[in-house]
Parts: sequence; C-alpha cells; structure tokens
Amino acid sequence: MKIVNIEQMRQMENTSASMGISSDDLMRNAGLVLAEETADFIGDIGGMTVLILAGTGNNGGDGLIAAAHLSDWGAKVAVYTTTNVNNDSGNRLNRLRDRDIEIHHASDDKDFLKLEQLLKRNRIVIDALLGTGNNRPIEGIMAEITSRVAEEKRRRSYMKIVSVDMPSGVNADTGETDISSISSDVTITLGLPKIGLFKFPGAAFAGELRVSDIGIPSSVIPDTNIELLTPQSIKPTLPSR
Repeated sequence: MKIVNIEQMRQMENTSASMGISSDDLMRNAGLVLAEETADFIGDIGGMTVLILAGTGNNGGDGLIAAAHLSDWGAKVAVYTTTNVNNDSGNRLNRLRDRDIEIHHASDDKDFLKLEQLLKRNRIVIDALLGTGNNRPIEGIMAEITSRVAEEKRRRSYMKIVSVDMPSGVNADTGETDISSISSDVTITLGLPKIGLFKFPGAAFAGELRVSDIGIPSSVIPDTNIELLTPQSIKPTLPSR
C-alpha cells in the first residue's frame, strides 16, 4: 500500500474530480466509512454517547456526515463545531437538526463550559477538527478545544478518541506535533496513509491505524517508492513450506 504526502493526496483528489468523482462524492464516502469504522471500533453503537468535534473544511464535513449515520444507527450524538456556516455546511447541519442532534458552535461558547460539559458526558469523541490541514502551531479556539480534550482524556482514560485522517496537531508530512496535539486511540486515515503517521513523534499520537477506501480510483495513485507492508502485499513473496 502506497504512503503519500499531502501534495500527492490533493493531486489524487483533483484527478479523481476530472474523472467525474467530485469532492462531494469523496466526502460522502468518507463520512460513511468514518461512521462504519467508528461503529466497528466501539463494537455496539446503539445507545453510545458520541461527541463529534467538527472543524472547517473537508475534515469537519466528514465528521458531520458521520454524525448523521451514527445517529441513524442508534448512537446519541452531539456536535461541537468551529465552522463558519456556508451553504454546504449549513445543509449538513440542517440534516442533523432534522434528527434532533444537539449542535453547539464554538463561537457561542466563550468560556468553553459547554465543551467541557459535552466532554464529560460522552464516551466517544471524534476528532474531525484539522486532519491533514495542519501545518502550523495550534492557536486560539482550536488550541482551547484540543487542550480540553487532552485534559478530559487524562481524567477519564476510558473515553475513546477517534481521529479523522490525522490526529489534530500532527503534521501529515513530517510527523511533527504541537503542544496541543490530540493523542488518539484510533486514527481512520482516508484514501491512503500519510507519511506523518509513521514518523515520530506523530506516530505515537495515532493509536490504532485504519486505512479506509473512499472511492479514489487505483489508476490515480502516484508511483511513489514509499510503501506500507501489509500481510496481503507480503504473502505472494513467501515461498510454500
């Protein structure tokens, strides 16, 4: 399995779009596989309390789509979002409201008391804040959120954190981390694994790594010489006993 950097991943997505697979198609697929992998990781999603931390861009969109699926499957879902509402995110949030999913905006939570309350009463936290979009120190609202997630994780080690694509604060190309980086129990990386998931210190923040297909054609995968060895790739090279 190929391991890619951010520029290669973006090129794959752009080429997929030129072949008729839009970014919306990829996001819908990503939201579904995120929900499926989270449910598989938990084991029994029915009645489970899940908090989704949704940032801006595609990572947050993946989280909002997963929220709808998890709610449909019986989870008790709440959303805490940093996004500025546009037509796309507004439509996704409206679909969540139709399901009576609790939605809170960071901009309305000046002292972050609501976030702290949500963290205390949810068993699963889905980190859909930054993903591969982080290449600078975490600051401001984002740093406040990630530091509170880390603090609650220290208090309740049984609270599980699921990160989308990359743990927030880990650089997807270099593996560099931030003082506010989220340490995850499982990272669901989309399309192909990113180099930063295998470089320390970032690798220590990823937890269990799951790679999920989101519908990018194999023909657009770059011919990189960086690969992840898997049982499937090694098996043909082993001689028979």
